[in-house]
Amino acid sequence: MQDEMNNCHRQLTGRAGKGNDYLGWIDLPVQIEAAIMARIQAECGEDQEYAEIFVVIGIGGSLSWSRAMIEALGNPFEDLNGGSGYPYVVFAGGKSERELSCSIIGIAR
Repeated sequence: MQDEMNNCHRQLTGRAGKGNDYLGWIDLPVQIEAAIMARIQAECGEDQEYAEIFVVIGIGGSLSWSRAMIEALGNPFEDLNGGSGYPYVVFAGGKSERELSCSIIGIAR
């Protein structure tokens, strides 16, 4: 198993193998300029002051990626500890437009 993992790592970092033209995300954290990162952090701070709930709408990868990142970076037990102080995130993908609208209106009340 270790050999297979090493091979996968070599393919990713060497930009080899299938899908190698979709690997720009690997270097993204080190390529972001400090000014852009400061702007993103400032925007996030403003959003946290005004929003109680964020609704993530998407299907397939756009919804799955968002959910995976938020769950990976968050505390899975924060609701049991009184919350994190950050806005609550609702994932509203994979529903019909009518179901989605009713669900969003319901949580916004």
